Amino acid sequence: MSEGEILDPRVTRDFSTSNHDLCRDAVLAFCDSPLCHDNEHRYEENYYGRRLRPHVVKHLDFSQPLTTERLASYEAFSANRILFAMNEVDFLMLPGEGPWEEAAFQAAYAESRAAAAHVGMPYLERFLFAFLPPFHSEVQHLM
Repeated sequence: MSEGEILDPRVTRDFSTSNHDLCRDAVLAFCDSPLCHDNEHRYEENYYGRRLRPHVVKHLDFSQPLTTERLASYEAFSANRILFAMNEVDFLMLPGEGPWEEAAFQAAYAESRAAAAHVGMPYLERFLFAFLPPFHSEVQHLM
């Protein structure tokens, strides 16, 4: 594996969102795009760019639900950014100004990226919101 690769190959039989390896792979697959790389231009360079920093996401652990004590953690902010970007796969967004970037559009709305988002969303929601009363009892029986 090269330094730039963030995905680990594996075979899985459990496709539930309680499968940490599957969901981690989905989050990493979603983030594994030049659209998500961090650079000096942030959002000005590409309309579809979301700076999720996949090289850092690879080292974050979303397997244990967030607690109120960790609300201001880097993991919490990263999970929020990723979840926000994942939710965008269901909305067609077109730039109002500037040049049309066909390759960026195709990358943003790729089927494999949307599939990864739909596996990763409930996993990140569990991580982020499990401490809230409506989610708390539901999450406790999954652990």
